[in-house]
Amino acid sequence: MSAALEPALPPALGRYEVVGHLATGGMAEILLGRVVGESGFERPVVLKRILPHLARTQAFVDMFLDEARIVARIRHPNVVSVHELGRAAGELFLVMEYVEGESVGGLMRRLWTRNEDLGYALSAYVVAQACAGLHAAHELRDDDGRALELVHRDVSPHNVMVTYGGEVKVLDFGIAKAADRITRTEAGQVKGKFEYMSPEQCRGKSLDRRSDVFALGTLLFELSTSRRLYKRTHEMATLKAICDEAPASPSRLVEGYPGSMERICRKALAKRPDDRYPTAAAMRRDLLDALRELGGTSAHEEATAELMRHLFADRIEVKAEMLRRFRAGATLTAVPAAETDGAVEDPDLLRRRRHRADPEARGRRLDGHAHPVPPAAGLARPGAGHRRRRRRARRAGGRRRARRRLAHRGPRTRRALRDCCRRRAGAGAGARAGAHRDLARRRAGAGCRRRPRHHAARPRAAARQRAGGRGDPAGGLRHPAATPGA
Repeated sequence: MSAALEPALPPALGRYEVVGHLATGGMAEILLGRVVGESGFERPVVLKRILPHLARTQAFVDMFLDEARIVARIRHPNVVSVHELGRAAGELFLVMEYVEGESVGGLMRRLWTRNEDLGYALSAYVVAQACAGLHAAHELRDDDGRALELVHRDVSPHNVMVTYGGEVKVLDFGIAKAADRITRTEAGQVKGKFEYMSPEQCRGKSLDRRSDVFALGTLLFELSTSRRLYKRTHEMATLKAICDEAPASPSRLVEGYPGSMERICRKALAKRPDDRYPTAAAMRRDLLDALRELGGTSAHEEATAELMRHLFADRIEVKAEMLRRFRAGATLTAVPAAETDGAVEDPDLLRRRRHRADPEARGRRLDGHAHPVPPAAGLARPGAGHRRRRRRARRAGGRRRARRRLAHRGPRTRRALRDCCRRRAGAGAGARAGAHRDLARRRAGAGCRRRPRHHAARPRAAARQRAGGRGDPAGGLRHPAATPGA
């Protein structure tokens, strides 16, 4: 899980020494830096700079400046803070706080690979803290007191951090929409991660803060059920599911799912913005009420920190060793990179593999209690109700086919079949099949052939039979059963 120090990295950006490479995004790369001051003062920081091949494109430079101006105004413990915007050798870079922790996406991957889940209380806590940070961003105003109408547009597990101390922080406002942005998104242009977009965002319509509320609802659903809500095989199917399909009911996927949290999910995931929470703060209030209903310990931050130490003990040790060498002034040849493993993006795939290897395996909560993990919506195995509906559909289809077959037979055949059905009425569900068998025996005994099904063939067949006998157009040959000595 480490990335080697890349030789192409600059030794420094301004007064910040570049220590290593952390991650690369679509527009910028994230570097680990160090600032050194008087009397041995030093502090790790995160440096974000535009990718070199985009640094000469004015549109990307404007987007980077917009992000710096927006995030620098937000002062909230649940938002990653920005210290300054700098320029070195013609390159723009942002200086942000270094957060010791993991993304919610990394947390979900660790839980799913261990066949564990986060639990209802901690899921509500993480999303409630993210609501607090986003509400602070939504309420941002300019120097004249006018609302900036900021919308994050990319609320997803990768842009919410959980520190090893149990704190939750929102980051990456790179594509956020605000009233005073330099850049403008064209009508119909879509930005963000598809699985966490709102319906209006998928359609390229104008957005407000309720679009972020929808993304928070998706995040709450996935954390509390260990299911991907709108993950589909391709992007168009994902967009169609978000716009047209009703979200799956958590209580039907997870036995014993709390009703209070299900109501929150349902309201946050409403298709119409007017039916959702008007603000992230309103959603946070309901989440805190649900936490009180769930009971248990109120020290959710400490419980989250304990969980992080349990799941990420290896990475905590690697990062601690890196910081010890960092403070000692040693040269770092590698830094821990962000956890990215596409093979465990889909928990249902992991579950199916585990169940094939061990049919008794099921998800278990961290307290050790068994927790049944049914498959996600769209990939569900048929339950008893679903099997009954399929049997009914097959029977109805069989009856329709029988009626179509009868429509191609003559009145004598239909009368004979009805007589057989009446005689076998007490035989239950096999009456129709038995009647068909009786009729087949009668035909075989009478030496008759089955009549042609096509309507136009009936008059010709009847004429042939009148002219020369059954089944012989020329009148010379008969059915072997009716021919003496055959």
